[in-house]
Amino acid sequence: HRNEENIIFMKKTHSLFDKIEALIFRLPLKACQMSKECKTRDSPLRKEVKEDLYKYFESSKPYLNPKLSLADVACTLKVNPTYLSRLINNELDMHFYSFVNQYRIGYALSLIRQSDYKIKVSTLYTTAGFKSRSVFYKQFQEKTGCTPKEYIRKNSLHKIHEDEKEGI
Repeated sequence: HRNEENIIFMKKTHSLFDKIEALIFRLPLKACQMSKECKTRDSPLRKEVKEDLYKYFESSKPYLNPKLSLADVACTLKVNPTYLSRLINNELDMHFYSFVNQYRIGYALSLIRQSDYKIKVSTLYTTAGFKSRSVFYKQFQEKTGCTPKEYIRKNSLHKIHEDEKEGI
C-alpha cells in the first residue's frame, strides 16, 4: 500500500513539475539568448531579433495600441523582455517607449499628409496610439520643432501656396 502511495505521489509531483515548467517556459525563447555569443553587437541572433523587431513594427503597426508594452512585443518576437530591452537600449541607443513613440510620430505625420492637413489634433494623437495628449505634444515637438497645430498650419499654408503655383 505504501508503494502505491509513493507512485501516486511521484505521478502528481511530475504532473506538477510539468505544469510549472510549462508556465515558466511557455514563451519559447530563441536559442542562446544570454550566451556570450549573443551579447556581442554583431551576433547573428541580435541582428535577427533587431530585423524581426523592425519588420513587426512596420507590418503589424503594434505602436497604434496605446497599451503596448515591452512584454507584448517580446512575446510576439519570442524573446525575453529583458533581452529585448537591452537590445533596444544598446543597439538603437534609446528606451523602448522612445522607439515606440518614434513610430507613433511618423504615423501621425503620415495622417496629417493624408488628411490634406485638415485633421484635428484630438483625433491625431489617439489615432497614432498615444494615451496622453501631453506626451504626444512633447514627442511631436521634439521630432518636428513645432506643435502639431503649428505644423499643420505651416504645411497647409505651404500646400495652398504650392497649389496656387500649379494653378489648382
